[in-house]
Amino acid sequence: MGIYRFRQGEQVVLLLVGGLRVADAAFRNITLLEDEFRVITPSYPVLSTMAELADGLAGVLVAEGVDKTHVLAGSFGGCWRRFTSDAICGKSKN
Repeated sequence: MGIYRFRQGEQVVLLLVGGLRVADAAFRNITLLEDEFRVITPSYPVLSTMAELADGLAGVLVAEGVDKTHVLAGSFGGCWRRFTSDAICGKSKN
């Protein structure tokens, strides 16, 4: 587990996977986006609260030097995206 980073484009897509919590689950979508976008796809560790996940996501964006990002998410990733909107406020283009 970890974070996949593909650095082809200037614009960033944060790709949040579903309930499997493993970035590998997004492989097909990554291959569709990687030629035009910088794609960041994290795996989710087992944590006690959604707030811990939100803090981790914000930390990934800071560590990657991301000022703004598009977010592509579905299933649990979509739920997580909505929950973490405060943590990534100003970094997401809806």
